[in-house]
Amino acid sequence: MTADTEGRISGFDIDALIDGGGFASFGHVTSYYNGVLATAPYELGSFHYTGARVWTNKPASGAMRGHG
Repeated sequence: MTADTEGRISGFDIDALIDGGGFASFGHVTSYYNGVLATAPYELGSFHYTGARVWTNKPASGAMRGHG
């Protein structure tokens, strides 16, 4: 995260590793929305997002009422 001289947020650099559980439920959509919605409340000069959803030995995870 970067800020301007007045302390306002001016940029993000996000590297997200998302726990997807043991099954492929909404994988690409969840990764996409994490990146798209991260900037929603801000007017940014720069933004970089890298996201990956990985399979683990945990229960399946996905959207219940919405992504994010």
